[in-house]
Amino acid sequence: MPAKSLPKKLVNRLEAVAPVIDRYLGSMKNIDYRKRGFSDPKDISSWGYRVRQMNVSRNYPGVELVIKKAHFSVAAKSEIKKIQKRVMRYNGKTKRLIGIIKNKGKKRNHVLREPIAYDIGNGLVAMAKTNKPSLSEVLGIFKINDDVSEHRITARGTGFFRKLSREHGVTKAELKIGAKQVFKGTRIHPVNIILLGANKKGEFILMPFIDLV
Repeated sequence: MPAKSLPKKLVNRLEAVAPVIDRYLGSMKNIDYRKRGFSDPKDISSWGYRVRQMNVSRNYPGVELVIKKAHFSVAAKSEIKKIQKRVMRYNGKTKRLIGIIKNKGKKRNHVLREPIAYDIGNGLVAMAKTNKPSLSEVLGIFKINDDVSEHRITARGTGFFRKLSREHGVTKAELKIGAKQVFKGTRIHPVNIILLGANKKGEFILMPFIDLV
């Protein structure tokens, strides 16, 4: 979801009406693919039920807006910064890790981008929607150390990767290696990593959701 910017005017408007959005968030469409079971549709606190789509097409044609309730008691701004900081560290933008990454000498088959998200107040995060799948939607259940990605392969993930494989010659085995590298370097689960595509070098383009688990 956090792959592109939102119009500044829209973000300002969202900040002004955040309490109202918070009040009606439970009545908006749940677009979290991780949802399961029979939780109350208006539940915005449980895992898999905190990501909703808000229709702003009347005033912002072509903009698909997603609103997410921040994780547990963590403020939205803190949640955004924690994820972005993990990506910055993984990419070697913090001095402390640059030497460590260079010394490991392991070639990565992917690039990890920072997510674009906005703290609009009331514990809410605003993002632009993307229809790209998560790594778990492509790879399904697999174990990384003692942590298990517990999500099923989806039709969206299968179709997207089939096309990606034809265009770039990439394989699921290569994607699995990348997923493990990202997890070990950031502690962000494959269920919370979006597969945006691949570049001309055949490297996977990955980006985290704004989620801490």
